[in-house]
Amino acid sequence: AFNYLYQLADKNPNIHLLIRKHPSENYDDIILPKKDSKNITWVKYTESNTKITLFDQLSLSDLSICFGSTVAIESKFFGIPCITFEKRNESLIYSIDNERIFHVKGEEELILKIEELIFMKKKNTYNFCMCKYIT
Repeated sequence: AFNYLYQLADKNPNIHLLIRKHPSENYDDIILPKKDSKNITWVKYTESNTKITLFDQLSLSDLSICFGSTVAIESKFFGIPCITFEKRNESLIYSIDNERIFHVKGEEELILKIEELIFMKKKNTYNFCMCKYIT
């Protein structure tokens, strides 16, 4: 899933990924792109400004992707569609509505939902807020 997103940003100058690790995640757990890309930004934050930086990211984003995180609910609050990728039948997020929050269980389903949500829009530039959370 990460490699698809990295390639998508690398091949499309109108797509920019804003990536932040979950506060409980270690940097060693992050799947890095194979090469640097000007369309991928790693967001740094501290314990005291974590929500501020998240809200800044969401205010710039057209789509949010998370992994079973409350970021899905926060995205909905900002009016931004969110895909929560969880390899379980039932999402951890209680407010899946398939209008603003979408639950996908596999990489192929994730790719199809991303393409549906971003390539169906008539817009020139897309910003993704990708919040990584390992479940």
